[in-house]
Amino acid sequence: MPKPLVVTISHSLGREQAVARLKERIGTARQMLSQYRVAVVKDEWNDDRLDLGLRALGQTVRGTVDVKDDYVRIEVLLPWLLAAFADRVQALVHQKAPALLGHDPKRD
Repeated sequence: MPKPLVVTISHSLGREQAVARLKERIGTARQMLSQYRVAVVKDEWNDDRLDLGLRALGQTVRGTVDVKDDYVRIEVLLPWLLAAFADRVQALVHQKAPALLGHDPKRD
């Protein structure tokens, strides 16, 4: 079994504000992922944790997003077929995920 891919994104929003932003921007995340032919098949919040299910290249990917006071920890378990792309996936998450927490000119 492959080891989990873990990405940590720092923020200064506080836990409640970070959760609120992520919840309201799940549609944006879906659009971003669809550009890479990744579909969100499950997004279920339990307090400060998002349980994710994704589909890519016919494979199911499970993951979690844990929101803390000053960072977000994203962990995904890539099946063997997708594990070959782990470095690219990690770089993409580091590049794109902060936008989901960032400044929204319509709100701030």
